[in-house]
Amino acid sequence: MKRFFVLFLILFLAGCNINSSVSLADGETYDRDLSTVNGTVTVGAGSRLNGDAKTVNGSISIGEGAVIEDASTVNGSIRIADRVQLRRAEAVNGSVVSGSNVVASGSFETVNGRIEVGNASVVQNSVSSSNGSILVRGGEVGRISTTNGNIMLEANSRVNGEILVERSRDVNSDPVKVEIGANCTVIGPLRFEREVELRIHESATVGEIIGAEPTYFSE
Repeated sequence: MKRFFVLFLILFLAGCNINSSVSLADGETYDRDLSTVNGTVTVGAGSRLNGDAKTVNGSISIGEGAVIEDASTVNGSIRIADRVQLRRAEAVNGSVVSGSNVVASGSFETVNGRIEVGNASVVQNSVSSSNGSILVRGGEVGRISTTNGNIMLEANSRVNGEILVERSRDVNSDPVKVEIGANCTVIGPLRFEREVELRIHESATVGEIIGAEPTYFSE
């Protein structure tokens, strides 16, 4: 959270847009950050942003085939269309949702928001959300972590590291639901520091299971 307060100050002192939305047109190239406060950021299809897309109170939309560096917002969602290339997407209070064939060389992270990784998309490092659900729709990620969010790997998804459900401060919270679908692969361990309901398809391949007893299914 501290990082985003610092971001706000940097944006303000740098004289960025305030109370307005900003956009990069389809197919255009821009060699600076595209940023605002209290507004949306739109990166057009096929465009190249040699900088970050960032806002404090607003959403970010990245068009099909665009290339950017980072996308970050405090209060808003990040929507990433098909075939986008980027490094990292971060939101505090909002979702991060990607289309298909997206390549992220870094991470997808939220605090209070869901994350969806589209079919054939790759997030090379971590996918993490403290309080939101995580859905991988046949994509590939480095690792997955959450505290209170459900985790769903749809068919043919791959996790190259661990799946971690961290201990919650709320001792009365419901179990986290974790489901690993058909033909999925999890290379690392599945580590659970709190109660979970773990379902694993019989065709899936997973690492060591720590802290939970799985239920296997075949339908």
